[in-house]
Amino acid sequence: MNSNPLLNYSAVFENEKAILTLLHEMKNQKMFSLNKIVAAFMVIQLCRLKWDMPDVIYPMIKTNINMSHSFFSKNYISELSKEVAKFFNRPIRKTTQKDTVLLIDDTLNIEKFEKIKNKTLYKKIYAIGLCFDIFFDDLNLSE
Repeated sequence: MNSNPLLNYSAVFENEKAILTLLHEMKNQKMFSLNKIVAAFMVIQLCRLKWDMPDVIYPMIKTNINMSHSFFSKNYISELSKEVAKFFNRPIRKTTQKDTVLLIDDTLNIEKFEKIKNKTLYKKIYAIGLCFDIFFDDLNLSE
């Protein structure tokens, strides 16, 4: 995926049929070991972007979903974040204002991220998602 490392947000995959099938399987926990594989892809993307090493990994857990009635059997973003945290040997969710924070989500909405970024007082804040949930007509990430 082409990305601009100066923008502070990125996605790991394109919204393609094969990737969407893979992510659907991961979300349904039919292939639980995929969390480690997808986390590895996230770490590779982060290394390619040359962002600062995060101090804390922060999963963007869907708070409006009742997990007992959720279609998905587990909170896969939390599980995925744990795997990324293991790669970096970093804690999850224990943040201070001095931290560089890495937000992890499944779909990355840039407007949502910018709102979060503007409301927080962290040293630096980055966000990585599995896919962008919108496509840009006027923003070329490959420059």
